[in-house]
Amino acid sequence: MAVRTSQCFLLAAALLLGLNYAEGSGGGIAMRSGAKGLRMANCRIINNQSHSDDPDGAGAYFENAGDVTLTNCVFADNSGLRNGGAVYVGSGTAAKFVNCVIARNETEFDGAGIYNIGDLVLVNCTLAGNSTKDSDDRDGGALYQHENGTASITNCIFWGNMQGKAAGGATQLEPNDIHVQGGATVGIAYSCLKGTGSPNLTGSVTLGDGMITDDPLFADEYDDLHLKSRFGRWDALAQAWKTDAVSSLCIDAGDPSDIRFAGEPQKNGFRINIGAYGGTPFASRSYTKGWLMIVW
Repeated sequence: MAVRTSQCFLLAAALLLGLNYAEGSGGGIAMRSGAKGLRMANCRIINNQSHSDDPDGAGAYFENAGDVTLTNCVFADNSGLRNGGAVYVGSGTAAKFVNCVIARNETEFDGAGIYNIGDLVLVNCTLAGNSTKDSDDRDGGALYQHENGTASITNCIFWGNMQGKAAGGATQLEPNDIHVQGGATVGIAYSCLKGTGSPNLTGSVTLGDGMITDDPLFADEYDDLHLKSRFGRWDALAQAWKTDAVSSLCIDAGDPSDIRFAGEPQKNGFRINIGAYGGTPFASRSYTKGWLMIVW
């Protein structure tokens, strides 16, 4: 099933949009022509393709779509011929992604995870294992920021994303999380990146507080993106809590002013985790020291 709308406001919850093949943009969902906005939660947009002429956004395509908010959604294994392997955010669109997973998507052109021309906000999202094809000048392994858009990123993980590059007459893939075109600027804070220099970040990227470049230690790269923890992580397949020999540095490393840590299971360190499960009941646990009160 695929969703296509224009000139309306759409509410969607708990949908599976998968295995669609579009002869244009938006294999899973497409909103355009002055759409009034979207609220989508707990949805999975997986294994969609967009082909034919000028097909952008294999998973989702938003052009003049208004105010778009996606919460706890998964975009995985989508494949496109042009821009935006998972998501294309076009002009006239203000898109906010909260607690979303964008993983293992690919595209022939730019922005294997997200291609953004609009106004983009990412909060507690994980973008991992996305890749442009191994051809020359294909930019934005996770995010391609067009010069006419804006992007603000907090509490997110970017890891294992790749882009194409020409090298000595041949082509190869190189690590890249964010590519910024022209005079645009991307602001990112309290997040985990593969690296803070070129080629991982290209263009104007403003790094704020709380940046991490260590391996986030996914439970199963890039299939289970819960963070490893010595004190407990959720195993969705087993539907049980498990412990690991190591703990991710992304645990208790999010924005200290973000009070959504209260939605995480005890013990939560009184600070939100970085990544898609931060602030949710499925956040990996941490060690919290107790208090000792002596009265005499």
